[in-house]
Amino acid sequence: MASTGFAVIRPNQYLHNRFAAYCLRAQGFIKEVVARSVGVSYPAINASDLVNIKTPEPPFAEQDSIASFLDHETAKIDTLIEEQQSLIRLLKEKRQAVISHAVTKGLNPNAPMKDSGVEWLGEVPEHWDVSKLKYYASVQGGFAFNSDTFSAEGIQLLRIGNVYQNRLALERQPIYVSSEYTTSLKDYVVKAGDILMSLTGTLGKRDYGFAVMVDQSGPYMLNQRVAKVIPKTRILSEYLLYTLWSEAYLTQLYSLPSGTKQANLSNDDVLNIAVAIPP
Repeated sequence: MASTGFAVIRPNQYLHNRFAAYCLRAQGFIKEVVARSVGVSYPAINASDLVNIKTPEPPFAEQDSIASFLDHETAKIDTLIEEQQSLIRLLKEKRQAVISHAVTKGLNPNAPMKDSGVEWLGEVPEHWDVSKLKYYASVQGGFAFNSDTFSAEGIQLLRIGNVYQNRLALERQPIYVSSEYTTSLKDYVVKAGDILMSLTGTLGKRDYGFAVMVDQSGPYMLNQRVAKVIPKTRILSEYLLYTLWSEAYLTQLYSLPSGTKQANLSNDDVLNIAVAIPP
């Protein structure tokens, strides 16, 4: 059964069904569908407009040959995509392992080690400190901007969706507020070098990193449920960021009652996790 959001295309005896399926995915056909669609939030095209879009019609035998060729070629491409995705997954695991090892064991394989006293940290170099993150950083939460304050231009508001896959994704549904807020709400201004963390979201998906360093000048404004993690004097910003990405930190975070698939973290959740800090 097809709901009202779908159209069932049933080729007649002159149109090969597999050839038709490829025609409907061709860029030219898609552009025609978009051009004839109406509506802003949910653009749609009616059935009569859809079937009036012209498509090429080579002889039936040639349609069959083209469809068979495309079946073969697209299958090869799909296989390559799967291989690349598998390689990307392995590289992400390698990246995570390198980060986690460096921020818990250091770079000297011969360094004397000590028991950290924390299960997820294990042994750490003897001369490192082991303590809760709150002694090395503080957290500044975002401001609860009302939707009435949103505008088409001004200062971009950084929301949870902009903290995406360990990068600042400014292009994801940008929303702006008046530049006047940079003066009246100075504590919520974000600039290059700041570390941001999303406090709500699907933190269980480790591909979707929840901590980023702002690498563009800005300024920006900080929305609620996104926080700035501010390093204190004994830790470098860059090292703090890698610590937040490490397996030892994330495992402790996910073990919290709030660290579930749809997490709602508090400042204490973020800061009361034990970390290992070298000089």
